[in-house]
Amino acid sequence: MKISIKLRRLREQEKSSQADVADELQVSQTAYNKWETGSAKPSLENIIKLCNYYNIGIADLLDDNFKILSEDINRKEIRINEDVVKRIIENQEKLIELTEIQNNILVQILRYEN
Repeated sequence: MKISIKLRRLREQEKSSQADVADELQVSQTAYNKWETGSAKPSLENIIKLCNYYNIGIADLLDDNFKILSEDINRKEIRINEDVVKRIIENQEKLIELTEIQNNILVQILRYEN
């Protein structure tokens, strides 16, 4: 199903007008209308806003449309994604370190109790 159809159905389920959704997303009603009619595609930032607004996952919204939408992602958005991935990896490494420390503490406690 095309993203334009999904957006219209989601909005109709919410019983909202295009203007209501556009105001909530801080975009023009004209821009939102173009997304629903398929004459334009939302940016990655707006896709995230849409998913948050409708309380759905990105995969639920994009489905088979990812290839189409990915062509519209500009370099800045790609750079942001790279930064996010880098931070996630850093956080995972810190989590591993903390887990190792926790394991060492538990070993010391068990040795002390025995």
